[in-house]
Amino acid sequence: MHNQNCLIEKHLLLFPHCGLLCKNNIILKSIIAFIYIYSLSLKPFPQANTRRLVCIVVLGIIILFRKKILIFKDYSVWKTCRKYYIFQLCVYMYTSILILFLAGKEHGTTISGSILEFLVFGLLGYIMFLNLFDNIDELMHVLLIVTVIQCIIIFSGILFPWASAIIDHFMDDYTLSYFNYSKFRLGGYAGGIGCITSTGSMQLSLGMISASYFIQTKKNNLKYFFLFMFITFISVAVARTSFILSMVAVSIIIITSIFSKNFKLLKNITSIIFVLFIGILVINFTGLASNLPQIFKRFFFLVEHGSNSFFLAYFDNKVPPISLHTIIGTGIISGDIGNGTMIIADGGFFRMYTALGLPLSIILYLVVFGTIFKHFLKAKESPIKYTILIFLCYLLIGEIKEPYLYTNYMLVIYTVFVNLAFCKERKCNKKD
Repeated sequence: MHNQNCLIEKHLLLFPHCGLLCKNNIILKSIIAFIYIYSLSLKPFPQANTRRLVCIVVLGIIILFRKKILIFKDYSVWKTCRKYYIFQLCVYMYTSILILFLAGKEHGTTISGSILEFLVFGLLGYIMFLNLFDNIDELMHVLLIVTVIQCIIIFSGILFPWASAIIDHFMDDYTLSYFNYSKFRLGGYAGGIGCITSTGSMQLSLGMISASYFIQTKKNNLKYFFLFMFITFISVAVARTSFILSMVAVSIIIITSIFSKNFKLLKNITSIIFVLFIGILVINFTGLASNLPQIFKRFFFLVEHGSNSFFLAYFDNKVPPISLHTIIGTGIISGDIGNGTMIIADGGFFRMYTALGLPLSIILYLVVFGTIFKHFLKAKESPIKYTILIFLCYLLIGEIKEPYLYTNYMLVIYTVFVNLAFCKERKCNKKD
C-alpha cells in the first residue's frame, strides 16, 4: 500500500520533446482547461464538441511523448473512483434496459447519453488533467486564470454592445448552443463563450473555488479576495445563482478564519463585506437600482425578495407522482415518460428521481455526496478541508438548479483536486 500511495513521479515534463508544450507552460494548460470547461459544438461537426476533441488530442500527445501515464496520485482516491465508475456502468446498463423495454425511443429525452458521455469523456478528462498538473497550486492557478479570462470576455460584452453582438453572433450562428444568446441577453442575462445562465455561473464557480483556496493559503490573500469579488460581480450578471455561491464560499472562509484564528483575514473579509453590504442597501433603497443595466436588476430583485425568488422556479416544476414507474425508473429526464405523464423540471434531483427511480436516485446522491464528505473528514490541512466543503456545497446547489452530476467538468476537476491535495498532505507528513 505504501508503494502504491507513493507513486514515483518521474518524467515530469508534459511533452519532453516539445519546447512549446513544456510542463511549466501555464498558458497552454489554461487554453486546454478553457476548451474543456466551456465546451462548444460547432454546427459543421455536431458530435465533435471541444471537450471531446481536447481530451483525445491532449491524451494522444501525452501517450506519444510520456513514458509513464498517471492514473492516480493518491491510491485511496483511485479506489473510490474505480468503485464509482463501476457503479455508474451498472447505472448505465440499468437505464439502457429501462429505455429499451419501458420507455422506447418515441418518448422524452433519455439519460443514457449523459451517463455514457460521463463514462467516456469524464474518465479521459480525469486522466488528462491528472497528467497535466503536478501540484494543487498549479491546478488552482489555471482554474483562476481561465475564469478571469471568461469574466473579462463577459465584462466586455456588458460594456460594449459590439462585443456582445460578436459573442451572440458566434454562439447563435456557428455553435449548437442549447441557449439562444440574443434572446437571453434581452432577458437580462450576460454571457461569454459557452457560458450563460445558471449553467454558466456554475462554470465560473470554479474560479470562486480557486480564489477561495488561495485566500486561505497565501499570505498576500487580499488580492485573491478582490479577484473573488470581481468573479462574483461578473457571475451575478450571468445568473443570480452566483450570488448564492459566493455567499456560501465567503461563509466557509469566515468559519475557517475563526477556527484557524486568522483574525487578520477575518478582519479584512468582514470589512469588505460590510462596505459592500452598505453599498447594496444604499443602491436598493434609494431607487438607484432602477438606473442600473438590466443584467444587474435581477440581482437586486433577489436582494429585495429574498432567496424564495431564487428557489421558486425549482418548485414550479411538473414532476410525476410516486408510482411503479418512478420507483423502478423510466430512463427519461425530460418530456413524455409514457401514459401521458410528463417530466418538466430544471433541477437534477427531480430528473434523477424520474429517470433512475426513487431508490436508485437516493443511492446515487448518497454515494456522491457521502464520498465527498468522507474526503472532507479525511483532509488534515484546513485550506484543503474547507475547499472540499465548498466543492460539496457547490455540487449540491448545482444539482438543485440543473442536472449537474453528469456535466463532467466539476466532478472531474474535484477528483483531480483531491488526488493532488492528498498527495501534498502525504508529502508534508513525510517531511514532518
